[in-house]
Amino acid sequence: MAKRSDKKPPRKKKNTSTKEVPSPPSVESAEEDSLLHAFAHVLGLKGPEDDEEDDRTPLDRAQDLIYDAWEEEDELKRMMMAKVALEICPDCADAYCLLAEDATGILRYTIDLYAKGVAAGERALGPDIFRDGVGGFWGPLETRPYMRARAGLAECLWEAGRDDEAIGHAWDMLRLNPSDNQGMRYILMHWLAETKRDDEAWRLLNEYPDEATLFWECSRALLLYRKEGDSKEARASLKRVQKLNKHAVGYLLSPMDLPDEEPEHYQFGSQEEAALYASPALRSWYETPGAVEWLEKRTA
Repeated sequence: MAKRSDKKPPRKKKNTSTKEVPSPPSVESAEEDSLLHAFAHVLGLKGPEDDEEDDRTPLDRAQDLIYDAWEEEDELKRMMMAKVALEICPDCADAYCLLAEDATGILRYTIDLYAKGVAAGERALGPDIFRDGVGGFWGPLETRPYMRARAGLAECLWEAGRDDEAIGHAWDMLRLNPSDNQGMRYILMHWLAETKRDDEAWRLLNEYPDEATLFWECSRALLLYRKEGDSKEARASLKRVQKLNKHAVGYLLSPMDLPDEEPEHYQFGSQEEAALYASPALRSWYETPGAVEWLEKRTA
């Protein structure tokens, strides 16, 4: 069974290294201890002064608190834990991600939180890894908060109508991590198809030539139809779509049948997989002249 995304970070073993991660101070030490003690008392958390043997870096302590916060069901407590984490270390990108995911109603506020998370991740990682780590950026655990923040920022920018910025972030994330553990290539493909950037969409398809998934084949079929119309290659691609998932075309032709909520998991060939492709792809298909009629004719 495949999972949609990787929103929550895996729990990391405590790092006993004494190496400090450079970060700008948020408040003076005495003020920080006082503030954290108050939060810790209210939330029932362990304060930094309660463990003289704790030799973790500020970033490690903040990150461990966020790992606990991801499991906390109470929203207020979860947000307070994130704020405590940022008092411990302002470079904790996942704390900004948590606050952004809990933010509601004001998109520019959510964008600002994710942008701060990206900046925090850049500070925590330092410049060298952006030069030396390109190509395997998801591998080291310490890179993942930055990548989570950047994915959240890209999706919010898209939602805000800032298409060029969103697409730029997605392309750069794939440059950093071509293995694409986060599935950004699928999101990017929808964005490129919807904005009719077909040359870029073909480039993206060709960067993953061996991928044989519903998402990729549906995208190929649409791009082929746009380029060639009812060609032999387009029809062959559509047949592969139907072989991969018998529900996909049905959802494209009958959007009212799509589930109200996006599935969290899917199996290959399932209705859930078909819904995950079709829902964000509807505009691309319906705004391509003749494409829906072609689907109906060739799958009748």
